[in-house]
Amino acid sequence: MSSGASRRITRTSLAEEIRRRIREQILSGELPPGARLTEQGIAESMGTSAGPVREAFAALTGEGLLISFRHRGTFVSSVSREEIRNAYQIRFRLEPYAASLLLDRITPAIIDHLRGFVEEMRTAAADGDYPAMFAADMRFHGVFYTESGSPLLASVWPLLEGVLRKYMAIGPPQLDMDLDGIIARHELLLRHLAERDREGLAAALDNHGRVLWRTIGEIGGAGLGEGL
Repeated sequence: MSSGASRRITRTSLAEEIRRRIREQILSGELPPGARLTEQGIAESMGTSAGPVREAFAALTGEGLLISFRHRGTFVSSVSREEIRNAYQIRFRLEPYAASLLLDRITPAIIDHLRGFVEEMRTAAADGDYPAMFAADMRFHGVFYTESGSPLLASVWPLLEGVLRKYMAIGPPQLDMDLDGIIARHELLLRHLAERDREGLAAALDNHGRVLWRTIGEIGGAGLGEGL
């Protein structure tokens, strides 16, 4: 019985590692929309059997990152303007609530964790590496959800992150982004969290959201930035 339980845990861990690797390849743009993936091909490249890959594919399909067609195979999904609009609208409505919950649970360790992501953003900005900066940006905001104490908010974040990161990696043309401004806004959020300043945090989040929404409107086409 103990041996069987150990095998199940090992297989689950392997499937999760495969899911994590494929997910990052999709979100970074390494695997573009329309790329066809096969269980056998992934299994061979990762030195495993098809079973854990099948489990990873199922999880990624649930996140909306993969799509399967009968008799055709499994493909990396695309991101539509409507999806990115919905993802940002949901985020801008949920994040103030998540931040409010986080503020009640904030600790020096969480502040240090967030500060590390800001430093990652600063390094990426100095290198002109916007994809890396956006990934660190997403990890920063993900803490609001994962450390909120709400399992529901924690479960929503990977779905939002998947749409947002994939869109920024493969959807719009690159803009001349104000990287210094992005970092400054995150430093302000961090300061309000450290000071437990609820009103300041809410105002800073609202401003950050509106700046982002205008930017998304610019890169997503006419009308996308309206309606926040």
